[in-house]
Amino acid sequence: MKSSHGFTLIEVLVALVLVAILVTSCWVSLYHVTHSLQRINKVIPALWVADSVLTQKQAGLLQGQSHGQMQEWGSDYRWQAQGDNAALGIESICVSPVASSATCVASLQGVVDAH
Repeated sequence: MKSSHGFTLIEVLVALVLVAILVTSCWVSLYHVTHSLQRINKVIPALWVADSVLTQKQAGLLQGQSHGQMQEWGSDYRWQAQGDNAALGIESICVSPVASSATCVASLQGVVDAH
């Protein structure tokens, strides 16, 4: 009876296919994590700007202003306020990076002046 030592060609090919699938899925996962982190790094400071603008409008510090610029995390952002419901005093704040052509990266809505 002959004893076999080592792997057959089929076993090696199956192992290579499994390793290729594993490496590909890890690569795709890493890409998605990196893309999500880049998106988060844009959205969070923009939300902070929107929150700051909304808070300042609620405190009466930005009365009559419908747009402006603010810096957060070392980047400049432009904001624009739009009255959604004048009777209820609801405004939406839309924020986008100055260096980007994006129209609105983050938005926040709140009551500014209830009549």
